[in-house]
Amino acid sequence: MVRLGDCLLGLVLALGASASPVIQGRQYSNDPNAKPPTAAECLEISLTYPNHIILGPELTTINGSSGGTQGDIGFLAFNTATHVMALCRAKNIELDPKTSDQWHNCNVTGLQFQFNLTSFEMNLRNTWSCGNSSLVFSSTGTWEEPLIQGCFDDPDAARGVEILCIMGNSQVSGALSTPVPITPQLPILPFTPYESPERCPDRSIDPEWVVDKFSYQHHADKSYGISIDLTSIATNEVVSCHAAVDSKTAESSDGVTRWAKCSPTTVGTFITSTEVSFEQNYGILGVRQSWSCPDAIKGYDEDVYTGVGYLATSLVCPDRQGNSSAEYSCGLPAPASGEKIRFSGYWPDAPQMPHTTYSHSCTVASFLNTTNITLQEYQVDTVTDATGKASLVGTFSIANPGPGDVYRLNRIPVIDDGEWHACEAAPGQSLPWQLAGCRYALDRPLRQLSFRLSWYCDDRDPLHP
Repeated sequence: MVRLGDCLLGLVLALGASASPVIQGRQYSNDPNAKPPTAAECLEISLTYPNHIILGPELTTINGSSGGTQGDIGFLAFNTATHVMALCRAKNIELDPKTSDQWHNCNVTGLQFQFNLTSFEMNLRNTWSCGNSSLVFSSTGTWEEPLIQGCFDDPDAARGVEILCIMGNSQVSGALSTPVPITPQLPILPFTPYESPERCPDRSIDPEWVVDKFSYQHHADKSYGISIDLTSIATNEVVSCHAAVDSKTAESSDGVTRWAKCSPTTVGTFITSTEVSFEQNYGILGVRQSWSCPDAIKGYDEDVYTGVGYLATSLVCPDRQGNSSAEYSCGLPAPASGEKIRFSGYWPDAPQMPHTTYSHSCTVASFLNTTNITLQEYQVDTVTDATGKASLVGTFSIANPGPGDVYRLNRIPVIDDGEWHACEAAPGQSLPWQLAGCRYALDRPLRQLSFRLSWYCDDRDPLHP
């Protein structure tokens, strides 16, 4: 492998020591007058996109052309969550370390870096907190390799032949190890074209839909129906259809989207199928549609396209009485612009979608939430088996305002001794998939019931909930 020091020497000889052209690349900047985030904003940034902006990195090699691996490296590191700027500089260090445990301290406690000349990688690790929060964040990451903007040599330096290279700014996107082991990422939003292409195949690559009419009918048995008039921008066709969802599949039991066939009342010429889904608890409307294009070029364009789109929206239910589960109907809120609702989708494959919306982050809200969980339903019954042995079963509904989940524990076996026990599902049933752990303590004579819960969040790291 060619050492970077050798490459730098060749660059200096080619460019000359007096001037170097600036190589345009991805640049990062920080507004020094920007208002620092509040403690709550710091927590949200830390759990959403914890990164460090790397400003003004400089690298000096000593006798690199003759095999030397000593030198200096320095840069500024700006933590976007805390708005703390740190100076990271190490002089006369081994730039090509043989082990990976050589870390150098920056001038801010808890911030360290390491550099490897051969791979040209800079790793950064940091520990920080937000205001008076008890949470401690720890992250590690590798910089986006910056471009070398110019190099200057000094053959008469006291340490030998020095080559100073100035690089463009960079950033380090960190993976958290505490308080939760996740790799936070911003949502992968679909691309919305600035203007609609003329050809159907080109419009199909970034599919879009317009909701012309929408009705949600809720039934007492928790089943529901959706009637929708949907315009496909790809084919310029309107499909009117109705989907009926029974109570067993109305709520996802494992976080996987449940699609229901939308039977058309008006059939499009090129649209071959339409499916819908609606997550009632989180307000996520999903559309999956397949179609062909009349102007497709055979052998060049696809024969059939299938697009998936998600719309985070609330329901407007004027005839619903409180939290009643009786019959009621709902519509979608009208856009402030007065135009119809339009949303983009994905082709051919949609990313793994979280069970909550990105605007109501399960991860962020779980840490920011200071409200106690609420016991919405409580019932303990005595049952007798075929041998005449009596036991207790309990039904509980527990609302967790952090992720917005409601956990229903239906007729689970319980022990009335005031001790902590693991929640066990009733025969033929399973515990809510969002729960990673559940324990209870029941003492009826003292009228005490306690729960200890841990739960999954999949919105900041969907592939590793």
